[in-house]
Amino acid sequence: MMPALEDQDRKLLYGNFEMLVLAVLAGESMHGYRLRQELMDKSRQGIQVGFGGLYPLLAALQRRGYVNGVPETVGKARFRIIYSLPPRGRARLALLIRKWTRFQADINRLIANSG
Repeated sequence: MMPALEDQDRKLLYGNFEMLVLAVLAGESMHGYRLRQELMDKSRQGIQVGFGGLYPLLAALQRRGYVNGVPETVGKARFRIIYSLPPRGRARLALLIRKWTRFQADINRLIANSG
């Protein structure tokens, strides 16, 4: 079992949460519960995601046009939203990945020269 995220780990996750959500949705459309599971499974449980952070982010991404959400009826009385990545969301993901790659390279240079 993975230990709980420390405060610093939470800050790193929060700063990259948008990119992670878009990256998972780039693979296929899915509802929020499955998206949460995919984030945790693909990180081998290293990233623990709560619905209280995920759904507000999905709503914000929808407002900005980076994610589409389509209601789907499940049974007679329930529905869920299926989220997908439109072209604008794919462009945003590509931008965030470029920024992350540059940032990661900068950090790697700094720590390589620290000793």
